[in-house]
Amino acid sequence: MNKLFNNILVPVDFSDVSELAIEKAIDIANHFKCNIHLVVADTNSIGKRTRQFNKSINGIAADAEAMLYRLQNKFTFRLHPGLSIQSSLRKGTGNRAVIEYTLRHNIDLIIIGRSTGVIKKLMGSSYDIVEITKHIECPVLTVRMNTSNNQWMNIVLPVCSMLPVRKIMFACYLARKYNSKIHLLSIAGDEIETDIERNQYLYKAYQLLRDNTNLVIECHTIRGHNIAESTLRFAQKINADLIVVNTGQESRLSGFVNKIFDGSLFSESKIPVMSISAV
Repeated sequence: MNKLFNNILVPVDFSDVSELAIEKAIDIANHFKCNIHLVVADTNSIGKRTRQFNKSINGIAADAEAMLYRLQNKFTFRLHPGLSIQSSLRKGTGNRAVIEYTLRHNIDLIIIGRSTGVIKKLMGSSYDIVEITKHIECPVLTVRMNTSNNQWMNIVLPVCSMLPVRKIMFACYLARKYNSKIHLLSIAGDEIETDIERNQYLYKAYQLLRDNTNLVIECHTIRGHNIAESTLRFAQKINADLIVVNTGQESRLSGFVNKIFDGSLFSESKIPVMSISAV
């Protein structure tokens, strides 16, 4: 399989979670021989650590750029020889900066750190994963503060009403690198015809992997009505290291509260989630 990851983008707001994302990017970059790009959107640059710079708007931008370069220097030594970290201060909102930079610099993977708990719900996130994946083809990996495992030994991949070719491609690439087991998952509800369709695509996904790889593959069908919630429960049960989903139905959690806040799989899961556009 061709090398899928060459350039990793990490959006930075100088918070602890963005540094966590950089640390994860370092691990992946060293494993896959990638370069890293750190990007700060000027509207996101006024964070907890920049409040000490109580100056004009231009002064804040200058301070943000200086902090970005210090962050770059802090992590560069942890990269293997021949790999590099680049940094850039971009105009516009967080989403716009990420999308434009990704398209212009051939980014293959975006890693975003997410906050946890009530604080995350109240303050939200500077980045809309669904909006970003609408405009780019590369996956977006979200990581949380408790993410510590650098080896993705168990990868969970839900299968709904289509053959998830792009998800399979990325999951297969990661599984080969980490010698992982892939868990294909579908849910069984109350409608027999829908269950038959899901099982059909589950079998096709299994057959595609069996015919083209020597990876360890397991198929699971569990009871449930919401694929995102069922995926999260299953991943937690088996202590999965990574969940790979398409944005949309597979990542939307049910419930009124989740409609008000960002109640999506990639915002709620303590397990890293790789989100990929289905098209």
